[in-house]
Amino acid sequence: MSRVQALQRSVDSWLTGRRAIGASIATFSAVALIAATPRSPFHPVLPESQGNGPIGVLAELLFLDRIPHGVLIGIGFIAMIAAGLAFLLVLWAAERGEVSTRTVVTLAVVYHVVVLLLPLLLSRDVFSYAFYGRILSRYGQNPYVSTPADHPANDISRFVWPGWRDTPSVYGPVFVWLAAAITAVFRGLVDVIEAFIAVAVAASLGSLWFVVRLVGKVRPSRQAYAAAMIGLNPVVLFHTVGGGHVDALVMLSVAAAIYLVATERELPATVALTVGALVKISAAVPLALLIAYVIVRAEPSRRWRVGAAHIGTAIGIAFIAGVPFMQSSNPTLGMLELVQHGSWIAPPALVERLFEAAGTVVAGDLGGSAGIVLARLGMFAALAAGLFTIMRQVTRHAGEGSVSFLAAAWGWSFLLMMLFSPTLFPWYFAWILPVAWALPRVPRRTLEFSFIALVTAQLTTENFRLPDWMHVDLAIGHPILVIVLVWFLRDLYLRLKHDVPLDAETEDVLLRRAAGGRPHQA
Repeated sequence: MSRVQALQRSVDSWLTGRRAIGASIATFSAVALIAATPRSPFHPVLPESQGNGPIGVLAELLFLDRIPHGVLIGIGFIAMIAAGLAFLLVLWAAERGEVSTRTVVTLAVVYHVVVLLLPLLLSRDVFSYAFYGRILSRYGQNPYVSTPADHPANDISRFVWPGWRDTPSVYGPVFVWLAAAITAVFRGLVDVIEAFIAVAVAASLGSLWFVVRLVGKVRPSRQAYAAAMIGLNPVVLFHTVGGGHVDALVMLSVAAAIYLVATERELPATVALTVGALVKISAAVPLALLIAYVIVRAEPSRRWRVGAAHIGTAIGIAFIAGVPFMQSSNPTLGMLELVQHGSWIAPPALVERLFEAAGTVVAGDLGGSAGIVLARLGMFAALAAGLFTIMRQVTRHAGEGSVSFLAAAWGWSFLLMMLFSPTLFPWYFAWILPVAWALPRVPRRTLEFSFIALVTAQLTTENFRLPDWMHVDLAIGHPILVIVLVWFLRDLYLRLKHDVPLDAETEDVLLRRAAGGRPHQA
């Protein structure tokens, strides 16, 4: 027996469901208590009127508010990393059948209720949501033209992240309508924040419900794993839900759509994904794959009717939601603006820096700017090529493919988008979670290890009160994400090259190719 096998056997014998769940409860409780502590390192800039809730009282009884701020930052950092590691233990125990679905769902509901009682966490995006909603509900203006900077007297202005104050809405019209409704009903800023968090909680639990129902029917062995991926995930709980992010609604649309496909209600699934795409454009990719899937599966004589029904439904919903906002100055409704933004944690940022450095050496500042443009164009071209090849496999195998095949195609596409997108934040990974159960080993592990890189990401970028020694963005973000995502890309390339189904659980394709055999198609 090799040392690696011996180590794996030791880990397997130590890792029980009880230990994994115990670690999850302990680390979640630690992060929640720190998040409820006054001057918590997990808070963005908050309104003075937003308290710390009943959990904050418990934190004060434990004297957490008396811990020096620098020490509290360090403790919070460690607690977040521990929560990410405990989450991996739960996933691995669930894969082995050591954790029941009932236990996962019960804990998930409790965790979401606790997060609902916490202050806003780790991001200011909710203030941008509220501002775009008020531009429509209070000022009667178009949020795709008017910006927060046009209304500096608004009480939300100082809370919006500076880089977004002169930016029109980059969110879809369905979400703008929702934001307008929330800001019309709730006038106080704290009430608005809590409303967005409540929407994210409801969307996350709704996603959990759809996924548990679906996976219990089509792949029961992964039901607990699928539930834990959403319900016990610290990136979902503290980043997506705790930050009140719109991405929870995209996750809900994906979860509802794949459930509807499994229950042979493809047209309602198209409606669900269309609404999701009109919340955030990322859902347009699974929408396109779904339409291709249902067209190919239809009888040849009915394909044009099926395609017309699905495409017409999507276009009709988009027209109704978006036509009131259409104008000539921003005809893409924020999409062109969105692709111009970037984030340090996205793998393309490393490529952009390399191209920028090379361009600067050749032609100074102008060459550096040109290098960034070339890097982004190359990344977008690679993304388009990757999505095209996934679409091609969907059209080839839709006839014999099951719902897990379609779910896996969505999952691969989302991961590919994250690999090549210039903008990547932790809450973006919520999009893929309703279909993570359908992915084979390499992309599943890619997701799991990415959460370790992401769980502390916003702690080092959003919170301006961190000491200099903790601003280690590259050290945390790029090495882990670049390595696992390149690993993922290699596996995807080999699958597409050898026409291995996207949901097939195979061994390493390259090794089988070297042995002269064709990969087993499960």
